[in-house]
Amino acid sequence: LLPSLLGSRIYREQLKDPGDPLFWCPLLALLAGLREEEALQLRTENFMSEDGVAYLVVRQGAGQQVKSRPGRRRVPIHSELIRLGLLRLVAARGRGRLFPGVVRGKSRGTLSETFTKTFGAYLTREKIKAPGLDFHALRSDFNTQMANAAVPVPQGVRGFLCGWGEETLGLADGTYLRGLRPLDRLRGAIEAIQI
Repeated sequence: LLPSLLGSRIYREQLKDPGDPLFWCPLLALLAGLREEEALQLRTENFMSEDGVAYLVVRQGAGQQVKSRPGRRRVPIHSELIRLGLLRLVAARGRGRLFPGVVRGKSRGTLSETFTKTFGAYLTREKIKAPGLDFHALRSDFNTQMANAAVPVPQGVRGFLCGWGEETLGLADGTYLRGLRPLDRLRGAIEAIQI
């Protein structure tokens, strides 16, 4: 899926809308480990910076649902997303949703309900649709890329970045090791991913 998707029209041609979710959401799954709904419900207020590290916050709030409590997390923004203009898009949007054109589905009330159909139709049009190759496969690639880069799990950052639980981050280290910067540790794991 990955080579075909990244070689498809949306990644080769000039975007009509610089904030097209068909362009950004797969990249947010691949390079930030976001679930489909997590990417779609992002607000510009979810993007922050600390000690020179740009990151996004996955959280519960108005119009934002998290699958589970461990899903609440801070994810450093991969340098490739920055290079492609994600932070410029955030600045251009002002306040509000990053992908305001995606509407909630009528039956489940989620943004992914409608976007899944759009994404599936795009894969079909581009002739890259196959059984088992869906949006979630991109998140699996994120996990696989980190595993291949030897990012440790469960006693490490991979589980945290995937939203499996903050106990996997070893946050106790922050209590007993002065000067430990968890965002630096997370950024190192994110940057290990090379697509």
